[in-house]
Amino acid sequence: MPGGAGGEAISWTLLILRDLHAGPARFKDLQTGLKSIASNLLSGRLQALEVSGLVQKIQSDYGVSLYALTPQGEKTDRLLFELARFGGLMPHPSNIQKPGNLRTIAVSLGTACKKAAGPDHNFTAKLSIDQEAFRLTARDCDAQIRARAAENPVYPQQQT
Repeated sequence: MPGGAGGEAISWTLLILRDLHAGPARFKDLQTGLKSIASNLLSGRLQALEVSGLVQKIQSDYGVSLYALTPQGEKTDRLLFELARFGGLMPHPSNIQKPGNLRTIAVSLGTACKKAAGPDHNFTAKLSIDQEAFRLTARDCDAQIRARAAENPVYPQQQT
């Protein structure tokens, strides 16, 4: 794992990668989503991920610094999905806490769709998870989910 880190740092690294699979994010957004991570630990993990070639720092159209996965970082999606699936088999603690954000649902859904997508699965869907817009696209036996609204979705979000 990047930076030769111990167990706790590896856990944070995996959670950072998980959140970035939903799309680029600001430092503050990552810190909010990872409720109890100290800013110096988050900064160190992001630097180690950059050095390892899994994460890159980019500028948004408005000049805001964002962290995003590199093509190599994108390849960690199936690993994270399998770890989450395995974790689901473990006994659950009695004091389950809601995460700082629910991007993890979007990432799990996108990876599950990627595993199931076939040649006849071509669509774009708009989702809203924890009041954040996502676009799920399936094309040519692949699927991808990103944090942003879909343009002209085939399956628009239903308000309930």
